[in-house]
Amino acid sequence: MATKHDRQRITRQWTLLLLLIRHRFGLTLGRLREGVGVSRVTLWRDLRTLSEAGVPIEERVAGGEKKVVLRTSDLPALILSPLQIQALKLARRLLGPLEGTALLEAYDDILLRVGCDVPGSRSAPDAPGTDVATIRREVEDGLRRRVRLRVSFLNVGESEPRMRTIEPIGWRFVRGELYLLAWDVERGAERSFASHRIRIVDALDVPAERTPVDDDTGFFAPAEGLESLPEHDVVIDLSPIAAAHLVTRPLHASQRVEPRPNGGARLVARVPGLWFPADWVLSWGGEARPVEPAGLIDLVRERAQHTLDVLSAP
Repeated sequence: MATKHDRQRITRQWTLLLLLIRHRFGLTLGRLREGVGVSRVTLWRDLRTLSEAGVPIEERVAGGEKKVVLRTSDLPALILSPLQIQALKLARRLLGPLEGTALLEAYDDILLRVGCDVPGSRSAPDAPGTDVATIRREVEDGLRRRVRLRVSFLNVGESEPRMRTIEPIGWRFVRGELYLLAWDVERGAERSFASHRIRIVDALDVPAERTPVDDDTGFFAPAEGLESLPEHDVVIDLSPIAAAHLVTRPLHASQRVEPRPNGGARLVARVPGLWFPADWVLSWGGEARPVEPAGLIDLVRERAQHTLDVLSAP
């Protein structure tokens, strides 16, 4: 019969295991002690017990800190029903835009464990020679090692990429696009980078000062959470049909509406980023036309072409 001490030990070790599962970059011994509420000696004893039981635990050094990490790739295989496997495969198709991130690769590891094939990498839509997944893995490596990166980034509306020195913080998936949140060293501010516009990633031998997001609670943050996106003054012309329904489908709180002689309207607003207004324009199905800036026009055209490509694919 299990004693009170046995029950406390099992609860403590289970809590310890859950902490390691939830923090894919690992945790320092200090953080683990705080999370479990035990002495250093007890913590080491519990870690040794889990390791001897087959739990794949190891120590790594990242950013000058020693951390305990759970090697999820070495966990036992899963046993799922056929219906559960089909649900996983369907979800994998929906998560395709996250290729190259640790989150999706962990998901793919689950599929491999149950005998399913996983899709290959894709190229960036505006740079066929750029392997999106490889670029994101290189960013993930910088996140894991906590070092600065030198990246080549193509802004919307520009023909040539620019070099930026950044400290990666984490990913944000917003309206079908994966953004990298990072500290822009030259600008001295946090910025968001559409990941498919990153061309080259070089790791620098310089420790990053910003702490990466070590869990995925904010991975699917709403667009309003990307305050670091640069603001743009946008101008959009609306047909009479769109103008008549604008009161129920506004673009932004800052918008100003100028009526047009044909019953339509011209909308002017200052918004963060261009992905949200591009989605808004496309949602009108041809009843809205972007006028400024050029980057918004290009993005709407790019998104519309991508939709046509998807519809025409076999």
